[in-house]
Amino acid sequence: MKTFLYAAYGSNLHPDRLRVADRCPSAKLIGTCVIAGQLLTFRKRSYDGSVKCDADRTGQQSDELRLAVFIIPKSQENALDRAEGLNKGYNAHQIQVPMGGKNLIAKIYLADQNAIVTDTPYEWYKQMVLLGAEYHSFPSSYTESIRNVVSKPDPDASRSQRKWEEVEQLRTANKRLQWIGGLRRFFSVIACFLRLCVFRARS
Repeated sequence: MKTFLYAAYGSNLHPDRLRVADRCPSAKLIGTCVIAGQLLTFRKRSYDGSVKCDADRTGQQSDELRLAVFIIPKSQENALDRAEGLNKGYNAHQIQVPMGGKNLIAKIYLADQNAIVTDTPYEWYKQMVLLGAEYHSFPSSYTESIRNVVSKPDPDASRSQRKWEEVEQLRTANKRLQWIGGLRRFFSVIACFLRLCVFRARS
């Protein structure tokens, strides 16, 4: 099966968001990485009356863009193109992503220069990006910068309700992940305690 790598930095950071039926249900997360000299921004004009994410190439090494890298079947690439708005304000590019000591080539969508505007994202969209960053346990400074982005309510009540329902699904997924992580830590502590008991019994 032919596949390709996709580097997400906006609302598709969250695997559950990317894997919805009309996007890439077979997408598999292979890891995250950091690209220096680029910065997450909310500046790509959207036809819904707001802005979406873009990666600004600042050239400043202190700026960092954090990516989630997925492997996706080629058969689902057209669906991803549609979801990302290819040729409707976003252009597809190839980017080198450092993964496992190697530089791999991944597909990334960046805003066309003609689609860059000054505006604010809808509240539900910002929350999707934030929950994706939290899912991957990105540094608090990174998530805080997203949290501090000025956003606005969506005037379309029907769309807003639908999107907030999706946000709640992502939030539930994050809570489930945290619970699983806590359970693993608990059993790790128990295992260490039992090994210590066995060691003392043999001493």
